[in-house]
Amino acid sequence: MKAQSIRARAGHGVHWSSSALEVGWGFALGMEAAPGTGYGIADGHGGHRLHGSHDMKLALKWELPDVLPAFLDWAVEPEIALPTGSRSAGMGGEDTDIAVPLRVSRQQERMLATAQLAWVKTPGEDAGWSAGALVECETAPALWLGQELLHEAPVPTETFRRGSLGLRREHSPRLLVFGALGRSRRRSADDDEHSVRVGFEYAFN
Repeated sequence: MKAQSIRARAGHGVHWSSSALEVGWGFALGMEAAPGTGYGIADGHGGHRLHGSHDMKLALKWELPDVLPAFLDWAVEPEIALPTGSRSAGMGGEDTDIAVPLRVSRQQERMLATAQLAWVKTPGEDAGWSAGALVECETAPALWLGQELLHEAPVPTETFRRGSLGLRREHSPRLLVFGALGRSRRRSADDDEHSVRVGFEYAFN
């Protein structure tokens, strides 16, 4: 189970906060189903406050067997976002979005590097893509510090650039807590968005 809360601020006094919950179920060796959703609150112009649920996301996490280079860990995590969120509050989309990311990671001593390349498709639009990288370093026992960079082009007419600096603490084999500071920019926007994210993961088995 993974739960997190996000607080973000963009230009012109626009603030929003969001909570999200994801539940994973390992139904086969190296395979996990992970449905998730959330709820958001946005403050916009004129002091208006909007509330609403986010789209439902259904993800499948599949760790590929050792048929590829053994010094790398490979995973495919296809995800479908269903338009179940509140569109009137700006929390949900209008179409079913599909993303198929391929992740490749390698751990060496106290450093973990992960790269991602994803194919993204929205009905009625040309296919988009995203690419990113995450580097984490274990600065103390069970304490990891990481930096992530991500470039997203979900549709040909829109791009995002995101960066974040975060840490995670493995309190036990079952409990992990994490937090991050992020900054992103949309090509069509004049101002950057700044965010704070905190959360935890708990394994029941």
